[in-house]
Amino acid sequence: MRMAFEAEILYAREFPFVDYGIDLDVMSKMEKGIRITKLSSVPTDTDKVNKPLRFPKEVREETERYL
Repeated sequence: MRMAFEAEILYAREFPFVDYGIDLDVMSKMEKGIRITKLSSVPTDTDKVNKPLRFPKEVREETERYL
């Protein structure tokens, strides 16, 4: 996090304006090689490793009847 802050400060010193239409290419080149460490590894349902959850047919039918 500190390295990202420092990179942003260095960029802001060199380019005192932020125009995201023009300087995104320069910003992306400056951020290459910055190590990002995850603080947690909580699985989410969008992870490709996780398979879609299939509910049993009885649960689906009971839910449909209830609704």
